[in-house]
Amino acid sequence: LFPAEVARVAGMVAGLLPDGHQDPAGTAREGVVALASHLHGYRTYARPVGPLLQADVDRLRAAALAASRADTASRAVDTARGATDADSPAAAVAEALLHPDGRPALLRFQQLTGPATAKGFEDRLLYQHVALASLCEVGADPALLDAPPAAADIPRLLAARQVAWPHAGTTTSTHDTKRSEDVRCRIAVLSEVPDALADLADLLDAARPASPTEGLGTSRWLLLQTVLGTVGLVEDGPALRDRLTAYMGKATEEAGWPDPDPLVAVLTADVAALTGGDPDLTAAVDALVERIAIPGMVNSAGLATLKLLGPGIPDVYRGTEVLDDSLVDPDNRRPLRTDVMAAALAAAEDAMAAEDPAAAVAGLRDRWRVGALKLHVTRAGLHLRRDHAATLLDGPVLAPDVTGPARDHVAALRRTPPDGDGPAITAVSTRLPLRLGGSGWPVGPVWGDTHLAADRPVIDVLTGRRHTPSSGWLALAEVLDVLPVAMLFDDDDR
Repeated sequence: LFPAEVARVAGMVAGLLPDGHQDPAGTAREGVVALASHLHGYRTYARPVGPLLQADVDRLRAAALAASRADTASRAVDTARGATDADSPAAAVAEALLHPDGRPALLRFQQLTGPATAKGFEDRLLYQHVALASLCEVGADPALLDAPPAAADIPRLLAARQVAWPHAGTTTSTHDTKRSEDVRCRIAVLSEVPDALADLADLLDAARPASPTEGLGTSRWLLLQTVLGTVGLVEDGPALRDRLTAYMGKATEEAGWPDPDPLVAVLTADVAALTGGDPDLTAAVDALVERIAIPGMVNSAGLATLKLLGPGIPDVYRGTEVLDDSLVDPDNRRPLRTDVMAAALAAAEDAMAAEDPAAAVAGLRDRWRVGALKLHVTRAGLHLRRDHAATLLDGPVLAPDVTGPARDHVAALRRTPPDGDGPAITAVSTRLPLRLGGSGWPVGPVWGDTHLAADRPVIDVLTGRRHTPSSGWLALAEVLDVLPVAMLFDDDDR
């Protein structure tokens, strides 16, 4: 897709290659393509002058090593001739870019790899490899499918981010998102019930047999996840059906399948069948949606909690204050539902002004589909950031101890003031909610004898309730009795 850009970088690199290359121009072009293809992330961050970041040096050499090992068949021949990884075109180009005289070429290389990643990885491979679509997102790492983080890893990863990028944006939905954060949060629940998704795929294939076409199986797998992620989240009926049809058309185009027209025709009919056209398929979709809908909302509330109280600057993209079922652009640029947002804000404010805020918040929870629960969590988190800016901008991220049978279902972090003066703030969210609480809300008794370490009383700003630790521990069955998330504020300095 970028022949001119590749040629320009290759032309700058060719003269920097060491002697011994019979075809410097060809080696340079092959190496530039291979290096760009295997670079992890968008680009390196070299400046016109000054030393290179060691991280960039390591990434270029790691890309060269990965590229040199990508073609195992040719490497077998090369190794037999005594060649090594260092002899590959990618390695030669990497060392040329790292040479002091290679800085102009490296700057141009940085201008190539960003667009190459966007078009080759995000807009192509992430539509072709969709095992779990919630990971196939701009800025996400699908490798997490093979090595998902454990509960204890989450605060550790966030703590590392606070050290390296304390004021970077935390963007869970943007204008370029392929599916909104709430759609991803519901799709993520499917990782807890993969057999149910596989059964639905088998049912679709049996009910609507189609001529084998490259991309059909992958496209249907993506379609099912998209349908399950959106049905009933915000809207249903013809409007959602039309949006799903348009989305699958764009997804097919982006994936680059060789014969898209018959594939789009099959997927268009599939959308209709799954959203009302086939009673058996529609009933199966509705049954699985009912199973994952509340756990998906739990994930959304947990994501908002960690985003707002974790490291970085949280970005709340237009409309995601409430539930949002947007898909890839232009779907995520539809007019805002300002009436829904205003009603949700009023409901959240009324709940906290009620005589019994916890009971009123339980009402928001049970009417979660109107979006007021998510807006309540978002509003509370933003108020904490406003009132305790130093703590939530520059305070360290700590991992509070959790004990008990459901400790792996807790993702928690604690923020303390950078100068040590003032109250600490603790965020608690629920992970893998379906395994913990089934299709209902994972609150109260489901937590059993699971406890969170605390050395002083706290107030949950989401419910207004005060919780007092016993022997240094808070019972999560009490803290998470109303909501599956908590924003705890040390009470003694309140």
